[in-house]
Formats: sequence, C-alpha cells, structure tokens
Amino acid sequence: MSKIEDSLRELVREELDGRKPPPPPHRKLFFWLFLCVTNVAMLIWLLPETVLDSKRVEAASKFIIWLGGSIFVSCFVWFRDQLLGLAQKPFFKRMQIAAFPVLILLYLSQLNIFTIHPVIEPSDAELILNGQSVSEDEREDLSLSLNKQKIIVQPAGWKPQDDLSAYPRPRKFTLTKSDVLYYAWLGREQPRWPLIYNVYIKASGSVDQVVVQRREGDFDSGFVKEPEPALSDGLTLDTPAATGRELVYQWRKMKDIILPLRLPYGKYTVFTRKEGCAEKFTADIDVPAVKNTRTELREPCPP
Repeated sequence: MSKIEDSLRELVREELDGRKPPPPPHRKLFFWLFLCVTNVAMLIWLLPETVLDSKRVEAASKFIIWLGGSIFVSCFVWFRDQLLGLAQKPFFKRMQIAAFPVLILLYLSQLNIFTIHPVIEPSDAELILNGQSVSEDEREDLSLSLNKQKIIVQPAGWKPQDDLSAYPRPRKFTLTKSDVLYYAWLGREQPRWPLIYNVYIKASGSVDQVVVQRREGDFDSGFVKEPEPALSDGLTLDTPAATGRELVYQWRKMKDIILPLRLPYGKYTVFTRKEGCAEKFTADIDVPAVKNTRTELREPCPP
C-alpha cells in the first residue's frame, strides 16, 4: 500500500512541477462543496440495502474507485479547476439548495421518529414488527419510520408449529406511509390490533339473521374489510356483512344449529332477526368466552 501511495504522490508532483500555484479558493466555495457532499451522502444512505449489499455493485464500485483514482491523480490540476469552477456556477448552487430540503425530508422519513400508540387485545398478546419481537414497554409508544410496516399479533407463547386452524391464531396487519402519518402526526384514533376467537352461538328455532353488535368502540378496520365467516363440521355461512359496530350473519332459517362465530376481542350484544317480526331477545357476551361457553338465543315470534 505504501508503494502505491508513493507513486500517487509522485504523479501529483510531476503534474504540479513548473506551474504557478493557483490562488486559494474563496471560503464560500467550501460551503457549496460541503452542501454537495452532504446531499450525495444522504442520497447514498437512502439507497436500499439490497442494492448496496449486492456483490456486483461492490465489484463495480471497487473498479470505479480504482479507475477514477488513477484518472484523478493523472489530471489532478484539471479536476481541481473544473470542480472549483463548477461550484461557482449559479445552476450548481440552485441545484444544491433545491436538493437539500428534499433529501432532508427523505432522510427523516427513514428515522424512527413517528410514534403511535396501538391498542393490542388482549394485552398479553405478542407483537412482531417487521420480523422483530416488541416488548410490552416499547409497544406503548411504538416508534416507526415512514416505511411500510408489517405487523403480526399472536397469542402469548404461540409457536410456528401450532395448529393454524385453531383460534386464536396470529393476525397480520399492514401500516402504509399514509397510515403512519395518520396515526402519528394527525393525532387520529390509534390502530386496534385484536386477536380473533371462537364464540359458540345457538339460534333456537328458525331465524333469518344473527346480529352481533359491539358494545364498546368499532370493529378494527382489518376485520371490517375481511370479516370471517362461521364454520363448523363442513357447514359454512356466507361472509357476514360488517359495518363499524355491527355484524350480520344470514342464518337461512337453520334450526337449532350451533356455530362458532369468529369475533375479535371485545364486548358484544347478540340477537336474532326474523322477517316480519319486531320482537328481539338480546344476550351479552364477552370475547374470549370462558371455556368456550355456548350462548343460546331465543327465537323471536315463535310459531
């Protein structure tokens, strides 16, 4: 390495020999050069790790450094003059000023400075953020970057080899950039990530619908988009219609059928409906139910 450095120094001496040393650059030039270097550094930092870790990119960068270093040493004075001349041009200064705030915003968006306060139900459920486990203390004030966030909420002690057909089971959520801004900076209602449990319902007699209403708050947005149908012993109902606080199952006049409904953690009021009947008998249930207890709903307007 020392021999290479000596050779480079010798090339620089040969290039400078016999030339009048140029005047030192004005101090203002240092500011523009520093701003340019800062912009380039932030731009490189924003590149995806998959690009920077590529072996091809690494090999190409080594070749470029070697070739560029050789050319720079051979034409040291020319490069210096061109660089100093470029730093004095108005378009160069305007470009650096325009790029700096944009790159600063992009840089800040990659930092974990956006704090949200998710509601995880039950409280002892495990939270996995982008493949990393999050402790109970950290998730109370969850710091995120402005990137797409992949979230998994799973039962405490759940293992990958557990039966995926059993409930509760892990649920997956996604936060987009707009979601992070919505919850962190706009001060909106925080996200709710509840587990889903089986709730066993028996509708006595013949009814048209089974209605489930939340007593506290709305269903989480993920469940409203994709509510889970009841399923038991090969008998499946259509996917229920879900709104903010209400879930409606079409029961098709099935008589005395017991089905497990898939409901998120919470408190509910359940009742049945029959066409042309205003009578309603309600039952309150808490999810998860203790020992999978069965809730029986009386038939309104029995024949």
